[in-house]
Amino acid sequence: MNVCCSVYKNENDFVLFNQHICATIYSIMNNNLGKFNVGYLYIILTAVIWSTGGFLIKLIDASPIFIAFGRSFVAGVFFLPWIKFKKIRICKELVILSLSYTICLTTFVLATRLTTAANAIAIQYTAPLFLFLGLFVFKREFNKSKLLPITIIFIAIIVFLIEPKTGSNVYGNLLALLSGITFASTIYYFGFDYGISSTGLTGLLNLLLLPLIAFFVPWNVEIFPKDAVSIIALLFLGIIQIGLAYMFFNKGRRTVDALNASIICLIEMVLNPIFVLIIIGEIPTIYAFIGISLIIIGQFLNVMSEKRSRVA
Repeated sequence: MNVCCSVYKNENDFVLFNQHICATIYSIMNNNLGKFNVGYLYIILTAVIWSTGGFLIKLIDASPIFIAFGRSFVAGVFFLPWIKFKKIRICKELVILSLSYTICLTTFVLATRLTTAANAIAIQYTAPLFLFLGLFVFKREFNKSKLLPITIIFIAIIVFLIEPKTGSNVYGNLLALLSGITFASTIYYFGFDYGISSTGLTGLLNLLLLPLIAFFVPWNVEIFPKDAVSIIALLFLGIIQIGLAYMFFNKGRRTVDALNASIICLIEMVLNPIFVLIIIGEIPTIYAFIGISLIIIGQFLNVMSEKRSRVA
């Protein structure tokens, strides 16, 4: 356990902190719940399911590269009925999207195994910073209203990177950063028209991931799950954590706008480390505590800036 964890008098301190954040998120969306909208329940359920990724990845007794491979294989098979292969529009954007998605998912799994789950998920959520920088460098797009949230997210990254070295956490944090960069690229290129539905595209990306990382998988008996719990967890990651969660998200988005959905999905950053704490016993460091707080604030301000831009 990291000595920095000593700032928490007990494990309940961290849980109470995250409960406070959940309550804040609920109060933000409370104005929209005057008239019951089942779409919010689907988005919340999606965020909860996504939050299981941290402890499941740590629970599986197998090579992290194989976990990334196996999860996407299961998810790809799950989505096969929605993939209209004859309608796929092959283009350079699809190539970039496939590479971005592959690197994003693979580095996230590696990061989760090498550093704390709290660090891995929080640093991945720094994607808006890299999306902002990418649009500025390649598209010359500059939005002044995003300067404050982007600055806060940048400070959060610094907090994670100055975290004292313990074991392999430095490598894990850097891989999580790469996951955040490629997550931004995935978000951007996912918006292009590829001739198939977004559900089919999600399945296609998981299938395209397989040959891209198969070369890096050390194919021997040691890489495979070694017990029933690991096998069940891997199947859960593919069918439920990616497959079913996306179906819930898609259903919820029919009645919940993107801005409110973005705010609700911040629950994942809160619940992920809580599940890991309860099931694995891993306690985030004070650096993670500060970093997560800054990223949640930055993400919220980023979403609010989008809302103001649309109103204007």
